[in-house]
Amino acid sequence: MTITTLHTSVSYTGDGATVAFPVTFQFFNASDLIVYERVIATGVATLKTITTDYTVTGGNGLTGTVTAVSAPANTVKWEIYRKTARTQEVDLQPLDDLPAETLEDMDDRGVLIDQEIEARSVQIDLAAEGWDAGNRRIINVATPAADSDAATKEYVDDTLAASGNVPAPADPGDNGKILTA
Repeated sequence: MTITTLHTSVSYTGDGATVAFPVTFQFFNASDLIVYERVIATGVATLKTITTDYTVTGGNGLTGTVTAVSAPANTVKWEIYRKTARTQEVDLQPLDDLPAETLEDMDDRGVLIDQEIEARSVQIDLAAEGWDAGNRRIINVATPAADSDAATKEYVDDTLAASGNVPAPADPGDNGKILTA
């Protein structure tokens, strides 16, 4: 097969009626798909379980369909991600026939995995000479130890509160001034 798309995920907003959601990218096994239900208002996501919450048809190097057991409400989105198993199951034997399809499937799995890694990575913006998180949150940041370390919002808020400084009210004319208690 050939890899015809760069996409590794797709999402659909529920409508209370639709249960079939096309998987518009190639995958091999049903277990290569991960499905989350995200509440639109809060952003809270819940991992769905195959067979309990949905079934999968297709795959084997092609696209397919995720079918919900019950139609998602219009207050949620279903997000479908591909996460190809990081295993190599082909055991090539010396002097055996080597079908082209076997080699191609091995290479295709590697390409799918590369796509997934790139889609989930923080990218370097060469023009800006910086990191681009792709509008995603950075989570699990440790407490900073050096001046150049990243800090969490909680750490900054706690440090400001402990110092007696509080952020200025959200007033467009305040120019970001800090008020001291």
